[in-house]
Amino acid sequence: MTIAVVLHDLNQAARYADRLVVLQRGTIMSDGSPLTTLNPTILEQVFGVRAHIIPDPETGTPMCSLCHNQSLSWSSVRSDHKNALQH
Repeated sequence: MTIAVVLHDLNQAARYADRLVVLQRGTIMSDGSPLTTLNPTILEQVFGVRAHIIPDPETGTPMCSLCHNQSLSWSSVRSDHKNALQH
């Protein structure tokens, strides 16, 4: 059985999915298991954030944690998504 779900919570996706596909403006940037798909390079490239990937203490699956001095401008994220939808 295959179930496709769209999640924006990467930690939840990594905890429950066997396979993740990371998209950026409709282009597949990464596709595979949570362990191989979620990595700092992809997170910075696709989402513009610096993050550590650590084992989830409950499940051992990858868990994203933003770097200490990481600031995320939600207005720029919304703007990016709005621009992507217009293309």
